[in-house]
Amino acid sequence: MRQVLMVAVMSLAAASFHSRTAMGQVPLPSDVKPTCVVSEADFAKWFQSGSVSPGGAVLPADSVNFPLDNTNCDFYKWSWQMFLWMNSPTDTGAGIVFDGAEFYDVSPGGSSGKRVLLPNTKVDSFLTRTRKTGVIKNGVPTDETGQAGGGGTLMAQSGSLLYYGLHVNNVYAYFLTGQKTGALTQTTFPTTAADLAAINKYAGFTLPDGQALSLELKTSWVEAETLESIGLDSSQYVLVQGSIPTYAKTDTTWTPSGTTTTTMALVGMHIVGSVQGHPEMIWASFEHINNCPANSYDYTTTSGATGTVPYNSDGRWLLTQSGAMTSGANSELMNTNSDGVITAKPGQQIGPSNVYRVFPWGNLGNDAKDNTDIVSINLSVLSQLPQSDVRSNYVMIGALWNQHGNLPPGGNQIGSKTMANSTMETFHQDASMNCFSCHQGTSFGQDDLSHIYFNIVPVIPTK
Repeated sequence: MRQVLMVAVMSLAAASFHSRTAMGQVPLPSDVKPTCVVSEADFAKWFQSGSVSPGGAVLPADSVNFPLDNTNCDFYKWSWQMFLWMNSPTDTGAGIVFDGAEFYDVSPGGSSGKRVLLPNTKVDSFLTRTRKTGVIKNGVPTDETGQAGGGGTLMAQSGSLLYYGLHVNNVYAYFLTGQKTGALTQTTFPTTAADLAAINKYAGFTLPDGQALSLELKTSWVEAETLESIGLDSSQYVLVQGSIPTYAKTDTTWTPSGTTTTTMALVGMHIVGSVQGHPEMIWASFEHINNCPANSYDYTTTSGATGTVPYNSDGRWLLTQSGAMTSGANSELMNTNSDGVITAKPGQQIGPSNVYRVFPWGNLGNDAKDNTDIVSINLSVLSQLPQSDVRSNYVMIGALWNQHGNLPPGGNQIGSKTMANSTMETFHQDASMNCFSCHQGTSFGQDDLSHIYFNIVPVIPTK
């Protein structure tokens, strides 16, 4: 009976998901087998108040007590709860959690390759992409938030460039500072209550929401004021105030000429965090539902049959023209250099690319089993999250980890083994690669899991 009820609820969620607007949305089939769900009772416990409410504050997932006897669904639940928490209102009601006092922004690498932790302010600084190398070698910096696999710069159909930010939480910041100065002896990211206790002792106080353990975020944004020009509604996005570059423009070259402050809309988020038993961390990714169409994919239906969702680009998309084909999509048209100058590639002009997500849920299209798990958890969460909650306009596109917590490059990879975010790995969606293709390492140093860790100066700024 419980399964029948859950299928009915998820069917209603899918119907609501499709009927919200005439905008393009990646379809979530209503007849998906409910292989990964959050019960109503457990979902209510995610909220600080103990009950679900639109825009309600959510607690962080308990990474310290992450189940050792786990299933794939436990990792997907952790990912969704963390996304909802990070985009919850702060205790003071001023802004959202990952843009509040518990998190720090990370500065660009610059010519020296050194980064610093920055306390969050009312206005965030965002940058376009510059070149990012695959793996840090011999201390060569990766230059802030570069395009994976190259230096491509992305423009939305609205004419806004995509901008990027890096963020870490308080546990990451104090752990890094203590570990680099020799006060802490751990050689992997914290995964236990004892690890957290040592970090709290070093900090001299109990870190708020320390049960989240170590978190690193990468976010992607567009100018909110441009969304209306392509029929999208900025009220359906997480919004912050941001400082972005202005440019002197030609068809082939944009040269930075200053900065401006404007409202920025969140379009993508990578969440990377350590949990009990997994020092390699969970690597999860989220996107706005109107970013771009997804490639066709298979899934398992409630009857056990194989269903197929075809590619469909009809509708209004941030990164794709309505009706665009996959042929010619994901083409890199321009690059940003280390001075912030954007230059069109030979024979091209600066402008938007048509984009689609090659691996809709971080798996091959015919991987019905893994696709089903992720579609199922998305529908389960969205069926219980009020439609008026802005967070209901985002979906988890996948999560990756290693079996038994082995550090990459070794270990058996589990979850979304071909995951790529359409806003962050736009031009490098490759079936032979994923997060662990570049993020590897067995100890802290130049070849670490966290590419920013080696270059961050171990100083906690005054709030």
